[in-house]
Amino acid sequence: MRLLIVRHGDPDYTIDSLTEKGWREAELLADRMSKEAIDYFYVSPLGRARDTASCTLKKNGRTAEVCPWQTGCEGSQEDSLGLDAGGLDRGRQGLPEGSMV
Repeated sequence: MRLLIVRHGDPDYTIDSLTEKGWREAELLADRMSKEAIDYFYVSPLGRARDTASCTLKKNGRTAEVCPWQTGCEGSQEDSLGLDAGGLDRGRQGLPEGSMV
């Protein structure tokens, strides 16, 4: 199993998003991640994490499961960014092989 853990880009905590630098970092990450074979994407509910992931997801035409901090990843949590489970196998426990968090 290969697990990729990615930290959010440079944050703007006042608006729970990214700074200009953070958006550039997210775009560079998207370029790099487009070369990886990733089966599943997971993201925290924080704006800065979701914004960072949004660049990679958009570039790859993918979605991610939003995982609340206190309950873990269990099922789709669709939202306005379209970050849903994207057809994940609900029977799996933990993070499947080829996951990006």
